[in-house]
Amino acid sequence: MAVNDLTLPTWNTLDEARQKFIFQQLTRYFLSPLLSVDDIRPLTVTFFGQTLHTFEAMIGGEWLRLVPGMPNVSLGFAADQQGQLADYLGQSGLTMQDLSHQLSPERQVDIPAMLVATRAMPASEEILGRVSLTTRIFKGNHMAYAAVRAQVLALLDRHGSLDPFSQSGWPATLTSGSVILRLASAHHYQVSISKNWQKSELQKALSYFGFRLPTQDQYEYLQGGGVTSLFSFGNTLPADMPRYLPNRFGLTVPVTRSGSELIQEAMQKSTPLSAQPTAKEALALSPFYQVAGEGNMGTALYRRVATITMD
Repeated sequence: MAVNDLTLPTWNTLDEARQKFIFQQLTRYFLSPLLSVDDIRPLTVTFFGQTLHTFEAMIGGEWLRLVPGMPNVSLGFAADQQGQLADYLGQSGLTMQDLSHQLSPERQVDIPAMLVATRAMPASEEILGRVSLTTRIFKGNHMAYAAVRAQVLALLDRHGSLDPFSQSGWPATLTSGSVILRLASAHHYQVSISKNWQKSELQKALSYFGFRLPTQDQYEYLQGGGVTSLFSFGNTLPADMPRYLPNRFGLTVPVTRSGSELIQEAMQKSTPLSAQPTAKEALALSPFYQVAGEGNMGTALYRRVATITMD
């Protein structure tokens, strides 16, 4: 495959069969063979008139989506936007100087393609995989699962419906000790374990399977999609904040968040937010928002990525 095939807009010009072939090759060569690909599906994302055709796969208990790269992406706060930001400045009471202190600087970068988790997970948890409610078969990190298998099966036996195909009998979340089960589909639970670990330990665990935390540039691209506006949806806040922010790649980005989202650098992206933050607080919804220093691992979130690089 050519590197250009994995960048926008070229990726969108490929037919579905070609995209699927490339996607399958990427999951095979850039992720650990210890993780099986349980399902693959195509999807189409529409974002303010822009359309993305791509694929995602269930791997290690999470949906991982191919996000194409892009050359010369504009990231960071453009200080010459005072006219476009007048409404937000009025809403928030912030000044342009305030924004320049709390947002990353303007820059142009080349972003590679990535396999990206569609949802961010609590940094105090390690995802092991998923277990079938009907067969009790587990797929994912079998080495880590072996230590908690008995707990998982006991939870399923204790709380499950007599009818394994019934959705009503399965609670949304089950816990026992360090084990956390979250209902991921009609027939599967995602299996995680709670961890009292440092960021470096999380990064090491991700690297075993070909993953990492996103860099600051990658985070801002994934959240903002390469748009130059303050927020992914523009420069003005809506009267009522939606539950989820629009995202160019169809990633799940909730407004309510328990803490910052981890990146490779010693930087906090976003902060804890309620469902309806004030205009001033909502600045943390900007992809470019940053606070120096590491976040609290007890409340932070992380989204694992696998960077696609071609030598």
